[in-house]
Amino acid sequence: MIGRVPPHGTAADVERSPSEDEVTRRELARIARGGTLNMVGAVVSAVMGFLHVVIVTRFFRADDAGSLFSATSAFTILTTVGMLGTETGLARFMLPLKVQGRLGDQARLRRIALRPVMVFSFAAAAVGLLGAEEISRLLGVEGPHAATVVRMIALAVPAATLSRFMLGQTRAIGRMRPTVVIDKIFRSAAQPAGALLVGLMGGGVVALTNSWTIPFFVALLLAIPTVPKAEVGHDEQASGSDMRTLRREFWSFTWPRSLASVSQIAIQRFDIIVIAATLGAAEAAIYTAATRFVVVGQFGVQAIQQVLQPRMSAMLAKNQLGPLERVFQTSTAWNVAVAWPLYVTVACAAGVYLRLFGQGYTSSEAVAVVVTMSVAMMLAVAAGPLDTLLLMAGHSKASTINALVALAVNVALCLTLIPSMGIPGAGVAWAAAVVVRNVLTYVQVRKALGITPFSSSVGIAVALPVLAFAVPQLVSSVVFGPTVGAFAAAFGIGVVLYAAGLWAARDRLALASLQALLPRRFVEAKG
Repeated sequence: MIGRVPPHGTAADVERSPSEDEVTRRELARIARGGTLNMVGAVVSAVMGFLHVVIVTRFFRADDAGSLFSATSAFTILTTVGMLGTETGLARFMLPLKVQGRLGDQARLRRIALRPVMVFSFAAAAVGLLGAEEISRLLGVEGPHAATVVRMIALAVPAATLSRFMLGQTRAIGRMRPTVVIDKIFRSAAQPAGALLVGLMGGGVVALTNSWTIPFFVALLLAIPTVPKAEVGHDEQASGSDMRTLRREFWSFTWPRSLASVSQIAIQRFDIIVIAATLGAAEAAIYTAATRFVVVGQFGVQAIQQVLQPRMSAMLAKNQLGPLERVFQTSTAWNVAVAWPLYVTVACAAGVYLRLFGQGYTSSEAVAVVVTMSVAMMLAVAAGPLDTLLLMAGHSKASTINALVALAVNVALCLTLIPSMGIPGAGVAWAAAVVVRNVLTYVQVRKALGITPFSSSVGIAVALPVLAFAVPQLVSSVVFGPTVGAFAAAFGIGVVLYAAGLWAARDRLALASLQALLPRRFVEAKG
């Protein structure tokens, strides 16, 4: 049996640990190594995704841009459904199985996870192809080529799903490089490059959609050779009973997580679809542009969380709760240090940010969306990777309930507020859902594990971007007005102040753990 990880260890278990401080330092170093590699890819992916929106809004009509954004939002939701939560399931079980010496079960687990993913993704593609006309109307995709756009998006669903699954296997055993190179760098860079080429050549929405879908097929071909070879242990032969037990325990964890993942991505994308269907594709384009900074900040946080997942699982399996809390709090401080500078800056200079997307994207309604979402994301990041910890502790059902409650809040408020308030209503609905989910998860983590994200290091990480970025931006805006030049000067000052603050607080933020990223010879020479 895989077995559920106990939420608490005994005093004797803790005393038998060789050194909690040593365990903490070791785990932080591992997270730093994987997290920094992932961070490089995350930065590239975030920048490329943001650049794609900028290119589309500047080179194409607002209704064409909104049609693409609505269709790709549905695509993102659908591929998440197609994954069936297997990425998190593999991260939850693969490393513990290796720790237990059950290498044969690792290979069997991958087969158990893959088959339903393949069936669902191909079935979803078939539905999209056959029902393209009706689906395009439901999504608010406009124009004479609306059904064609939907069909092209549907064809890419199996390719995107299978490549995600393959790369998820490599992450589950601690290998981040394939995901970084193939998905976060190649695929994310190919899409804006393709959009730019189509725009310069004067192509329409069909060519634009092609430029977005083709990279998924190429990513699939590149991902196939990265799939880890099966490691064979002494337990390679399993009885039917063992196989059934393995399947039951994996899916009992993963199915609830699938619902949670879908709920999470639906919260991020459902509002775009509702806006396109009720207010029109052009309004969907404005809303998408106003919210893209959220994705940029999330990628940095997710880069650290993807590395955290297997490490948390392994520490829980060893009952290392003391080091786990310190690792969790330090990771929260890192998340804040990475994401808050962006959110603080965008909130203080929303008008300047929106100018990037061209004329027609700088309305007061768009500014309201930017400010609302910035505040919500700052609160969410400061709460730490609570859901990741809850999942790795085996509480997938609780995570699912939280996600479903948040989704219900989002859907109810979207349907209520968007018709009356326009796109600011969507921003309020999204922010409310984010806050509700984080509050619920915090209460559950605190009760189950006794762990809290709040620490002095998190407080320092919160204060630094506020002082370094918010204060200069607000002063420059009052003195010089919301001009690009004033923004650039204030931002430059902020970067200098922030770098100095990080250096001064390097010990409190455990930045020394990043030394693990340096070549061993360099560290030895420095020592």
